[in-house]
Amino acid sequence: MSRILHVTNGDSVVGGIRAGGIEGTIVPWRDVLHEGRVVSGLSLEEQSRSRARFLEDLVDESYVELLEVFRARDRELATYRERDEVWLWFEHDLYDQLQILQILNWFSRRAGAVGALSMICIDRFPGVTPFHGLGQLEPDQLASLADQRVPIEPETLTLAADAWRQFCGSDPTELQRFVDGDGAGLPFLGAALGRHLQQFPSTRDGLSRSERQILQALADGPMELGALFRKSQQEMEEAPFVGDAIFLVYVEWLRAPEPLIVWSREVASAPAGETVSLWHRQVELTAAGRQVLVGGADRTRFQALDRWLGGVHLVGKRPAYRCVSGRPQIVAAD
Repeated sequence: MSRILHVTNGDSVVGGIRAGGIEGTIVPWRDVLHEGRVVSGLSLEEQSRSRARFLEDLVDESYVELLEVFRARDRELATYRERDEVWLWFEHDLYDQLQILQILNWFSRRAGAVGALSMICIDRFPGVTPFHGLGQLEPDQLASLADQRVPIEPETLTLAADAWRQFCGSDPTELQRFVDGDGAGLPFLGAALGRHLQQFPSTRDGLSRSERQILQALADGPMELGALFRKSQQEMEEAPFVGDAIFLVYVEWLRAPEPLIVWSREVASAPAGETVSLWHRQVELTAAGRQVLVGGADRTRFQALDRWLGGVHLVGKRPAYRCVSGRPQIVAAD
C-alpha cells in the first residue's frame, strides 16, 4: 500500500498529480454539496447513500453506480491509519470548501488524524490568470505545491466540524458567524459560506444569485446556452464553483412551470447531417423573467420553490429564509 493518501476535489487534477511524479493513492471527492439535501448527524456511509439518491436525478448514472463510487472513496479514506500522510488538494471556491468541511469533520472524530493531515488550498498561482482551479495547472506546477502544504491543526478540525454541523442544520442564520470569522486555518471558508448564503432566494426578487446572473446575462437578448454558462457562472463569479450539470438544473428550474426563460425560436446552424448541440441552442428571457429581473415581481409569483441547500428545505411560495439583497446575510421570512 502506498504510504501517502491524496484526496482531491475531483478528477481533473488526478492525472496531473500522477504526471508530476507525486507518489501515492489518489481519491477524488466527487460531490456537489452546494446543491441538494445534506443531512445533519449522519455517518459518512449514511450521507453517501443520501447523496447518491440526490445525484441520480442530475447525472446519467444509477443510484447503484453512484453509491459504489462513494463507497470506494469512503473505503480508501478509512485506510488513513495505515498511511504515513494524508494530503488534501483543494481550492478556494464553495464547491471545494464544502468538501473540505465534510472531510475534516470526518477526521475530527478519529484519533491520530491530526499528525497525518496536511492541505494544499490555493486561490491563485503565478502566471495563471484567471485562476479557477488546480485543474488548470501543469504537472510540474502541481508538483511545486507539495512543499506548500500546511499541517491541519486541532483548532482547524474543530472549526470545520462546527461549520459542517451548521451547514447541515436547519437554521442558516447560524452560518453568519463563519462568514464574519477569521478562518482558523481555513482562510477561504468565510467567503465561500457567504457565497452559499447568496444561493438562498433574495429579499428583492426571490432569485438565488446564480439564477439572477442567468437572467442578467440574457438582458440584452438571446444567447447560446454555452455562452450563457460561461458568462453567468464563470465571468460573473469571484470564485466560480458551478459545473455544467448543475447549471443545466438551474436552467430547467427557470423554465418551469411559468417560465422566466425559454428556448429561443432562433436556432443555431449546424453542419449538414448534424443536429444542433444543446449548448448551441439559444435561450431568451420571457416577459415574466424581465419583470423579476428589474424587481417588479418576486420569482415565487411564477415558480414555487422545492430545493434543499444543505440542511434547509426551501419549499413553496413563502420559503422560510431569504438572503438580504446584495449581501451574504440570511433573514427569516416574515
